[in-house]
Amino acid sequence: MKKTLLLSALVLFASTPVNGNLLDGLLRLPGNQPEQGNEQVQLIVTRFNQTDIISELLSNGRLVDAWGLHEVLLVDADRAEAVKALLERLPGVRNVVVDAKVQAPEPDYSPAPPSMSALAMPDSGSNTASTSYNDPGYGEQFHWRDRSTTLKGASSIAAAVAKAQAQERLSIAILDTGFQHHDAFTWAGGYNFWGQDNNGPKVGGEYATWPDYKNCTQNHGQIVGSVLGAPQNSGSGITGMLEADYYGVRVAGCNGSGNLSTMAQGIRWAAGDRSLKAPAIANRAQIINISMAAQVGSRSCPGYLQEAIDFARHRGAIIVASAGNSPGVPGEEIAPANCRGVIAVGAVDRQGNKASFSTSGSNLAYSALGQWVPVEDRQGYYTASGTSFSAPIVSGMLALLWQTVPALTASEVTAFSIDSTTAFGNTGGHAMGRGVLNGLQLLESAVNSIFQPELRVAHPFESDCQGDLIAQFHSAQLNVCDLREIILSDERMADNRFAVLYSVPQGKALRSFNGQVVMGQASRQFVLREWDRDRQYGLQICDQADGTGCDSTHLGGGGGGGG
Repeated sequence: MKKTLLLSALVLFASTPVNGNLLDGLLRLPGNQPEQGNEQVQLIVTRFNQTDIISELLSNGRLVDAWGLHEVLLVDADRAEAVKALLERLPGVRNVVVDAKVQAPEPDYSPAPPSMSALAMPDSGSNTASTSYNDPGYGEQFHWRDRSTTLKGASSIAAAVAKAQAQERLSIAILDTGFQHHDAFTWAGGYNFWGQDNNGPKVGGEYATWPDYKNCTQNHGQIVGSVLGAPQNSGSGITGMLEADYYGVRVAGCNGSGNLSTMAQGIRWAAGDRSLKAPAIANRAQIINISMAAQVGSRSCPGYLQEAIDFARHRGAIIVASAGNSPGVPGEEIAPANCRGVIAVGAVDRQGNKASFSTSGSNLAYSALGQWVPVEDRQGYYTASGTSFSAPIVSGMLALLWQTVPALTASEVTAFSIDSTTAFGNTGGHAMGRGVLNGLQLLESAVNSIFQPELRVAHPFESDCQGDLIAQFHSAQLNVCDLREIILSDERMADNRFAVLYSVPQGKALRSFNGQVVMGQASRQFVLREWDRDRQYGLQICDQADGTGCDSTHLGGGGGGGG
């Protein structure tokens, strides 16, 4: 009867201009107030400008949230469509959408079978970095292992960590639920956008749910963060990927459930939006990790969420999101992974096969290990499975590159990652992105592309050596025509480093492993006495004159032996 009454009113006023008083009167029809026990939904009203504030036209406190041009109203679910239609007819309203529910999926905590655990242990062929950590969980961190033909789900992270050189400390935001204060993980800060539930923290700067709020036991955000930032060589727990300023942004409740509107505010806050009610983040995040998902029922990203993502990207941030743990739902219908500019990450197992629980779709950029990933909270370390853990593995690899080459833009880091994947095992025909992201390949591809020193090769006399009288005079002492002056124009060479010249056969790629060291000099200018016209030459900056500790295997080209 109540629903019929409201719908009848909607029909009655279908051709009548709607103003605030009329709408408020309609919303106060019997039974239209949100009732205790009824299922309720939130409507997000987006205005054209700051002056047309819809909630000011209404009474009885239906407004539950607001930011920018958006207002969030609470209504009973069975009346949502009718109220939405009325709101859309108000002057100044651009659109009205139902706020989607978002969920931090409950991970699968079942341990890996003994045979799978054995696969993850370091072996004699593992990289040299594998023996440098005393954290007991490190041996089970399979994603750190070198990728091989039988272990296609590995991402060579240990080698990437060993190669990375932190030039700048990054800020990384984890949008999630259930953060904890404990000795094994230090948060730089955070904010609670969700509100109080289960005697949890109220809206505000207290974002952690433990130890002060023991009834709020959700720890999903904590274990996601541990994949990235657990301390290294602590002698306990797992090994994190890098030191950074980590911010816990609580956008869901103690049961792991939230709304995309709250997520949108969390994204904006992490990216440094100062127009929100919350105090500004101390250091805006370069990487925003979201291990949560919402089924939105269409292939379109909700407008208010896309606006938040666009804002963050405009501020130079990278947004990484898990694809979701709903294999029966197209990935294109899961937000925020379906939003423009988001790196959507699927999950594979240790053999590089599609994980049975992973969502797939054309929106996925690539995948990473998501099965039996070691995680840690205040109770210790254990394994968990889900795309929730594939996302921070990817965020960590991107961060390792960005801290090594901070001059890169977010778009450049993303572009390098798209071309730094290895082949899957078996995806069963499902779209899982370009491949499995590889940390070492990512770091090397970027460094190799950027750190190729520029050099100029010239004859010392800068003349025709055959016809030059000075050259003819000196030819009695040496073959002047085979002299070449090497001039390095790269300003990055420090006083304690060497310019190392390599000789590579014609037809081979100009890479150090294809050739041999000719000479190394602690100078930007030197002379090569015997220039071989049948070979090509390239140069790199190294720690030692013998080619040890070079910036890259790619060589700055000096051309062939002619000239």
